Amino acid sequence: MWIWWLCLGLAAAEEVEAPPLQPSGAVVSAVVFPDRALVTRELEVSLEEGLNEIVLSDLPPGLDVRSIQALGSGVPGAALVGLDVRRQELVEDRRALVTTLRTRLQELADARTALQDRTAAADFELGFLGSVKGAAASQLSAELLFAPETATKVSALAELLRERVPALQEQKLEAARALRELDARQGAITREIAAVEGAAQWARIDVTVVIDSPAAGPGKVTLSYLLPGASWEPVYDLRAFPEEGKAELSLSAMVGQGTGERWEDVALTLSTARPAQGLQPPTLSPFWLERQVSYDYGMYGGAEMSDSEDGLLMERAVMAPPPPPAAPAPMEVRTAEVSARAVATTFAVPGATSLAGDGERRKVLVTEVELPMDFVRVAVPRLDPTAWLVARGTWSESWSLLPGQVSSFSEDAFVGTQAMAGVGAGGALSFGLGRDDAVAIVAETLQELNDPPNLLGKRLYVGEWRYTVTSHREAPVSVELLDRYPMTRDVRYLIKHLGDDPTALDTEGLATWALEVPAQGEVTRTTGYRVRYPKNAAPGGLQ
Repeated sequence: MWIWWLCLGLAAAEEVEAPPLQPSGAVVSAVVFPDRALVTRELEVSLEEGLNEIVLSDLPPGLDVRSIQALGSGVPGAALVGLDVRRQELVEDRRALVTTLRTRLQELADARTALQDRTAAADFELGFLGSVKGAAASQLSAELLFAPETATKVSALAELLRERVPALQEQKLEAARALRELDARQGAITREIAAVEGAAQWARIDVTVVIDSPAAGPGKVTLSYLLPGASWEPVYDLRAFPEEGKAELSLSAMVGQGTGERWEDVALTLSTARPAQGLQPPTLSPFWLERQVSYDYGMYGGAEMSDSEDGLLMERAVMAPPPPPAAPAPMEVRTAEVSARAVATTFAVPGATSLAGDGERRKVLVTEVELPMDFVRVAVPRLDPTAWLVARGTWSESWSLLPGQVSSFSEDAFVGTQAMAGVGAGGALSFGLGRDDAVAIVAETLQELNDPPNLLGKRLYVGEWRYTVTSHREAPVSVELLDRYPMTRDVRYLIKHLGDDPTALDTEGLATWALEVPAQGEVTRTTGYRVRYPKNAAPGGLQ
């Protein structure tokens, strides 16, 4: 069991080496925005009568000091009368930390080499035993007829193989397990080194809270601050049930934080607010529509004079348009934070959540919504006769869906992933669910020809097609056929539509035929167009 002793020794060595920063108090909650987090930390204290200086030390160096807020509770009548923030650069501590981490990484690399050597030795011994077994089988079978002691040799060899081969195989299995653990430790240390070396500076922040207490007793200090390095993005799972006319949309969040501090069993809230982007709309300056004035640096301030408008031009050359109003000063992060909460969507993740501060991402289920949906088969027969199943609906919740990736399922069958744009309340939803092979579409060309020029030098193109939709479903299905008509701005081209009128036709010639195909039924539609054009000005792309 040498391998496990090696791993236990490394684990013990890691436990002895305490991290360089031990923040005071415990993180109890975190509100994660798309690009940062609002962290709340609590510290239990014993207050004495009079002024008390409570120091929360070794806080993450990247926190926004402007966003620090402190609250106190406990002894009745106690008041928080002061807040002091100090930053201390720890360049030497940073170098020592990197050195320690690199030493630990080298120890893990040496342990990996030893494990690989042990695996190679086990492979060699297994190969040797296999060759001995093969050679001994033929030799001992020949000696068995002449030497009585051969049976004893056979028994000894069999016993050796029974004991040694399983032991070597178990040795390889233990080595593989230990290698996986080493890989995980090496990855974590490598990420930590990258975080330390990539930081612009390495520092420590201490916050001193001054409390004036009328009496001695227990109290609590709550400190909150904005911290970069945390983020979340939405991911969705869509389960469609076409027979029931509904879908279930699950919103999860990929949450990651590389802040350097560990969140253990915290109340996690996800917010769509972006405090860094400000809260005010842009400001418009006046739009003055004036005649241009050219300047030649002559008299009258350089204005180009005319006999009829000399006074007006002189006035314009001397008096500039009024300057636009000054842009509003950026709000402090503290104010922006309060306003953002009033309009942003927040999601309180149920239960307690733990997240390491090394940048590792974790998927957290946020909420599930059931949606009534319409299911329609959509096809573009002249390009592809496939019937694609599409689910359409309306987002009826008061909160907005953020852009993200959707993993789509048709009931329990995974069909693929797709990107979803952001959707606000009352917005349209549309999800592709793959091909429906139970709906067959056949496109036939009825005619396609180019007539020679007539007496007026005009040519005629005629294209006409028939689409046949056959459903093998036990219930009626909705089908949309998409096609296009040619459009022109040239009066020399005359266009006439043929076949069945489309259900909808937009201004760019894109047509839609909405069909209800009965169970085990069939529906046909025809479409086409005629184009007459001059023989010396043939349009391109006729089809």
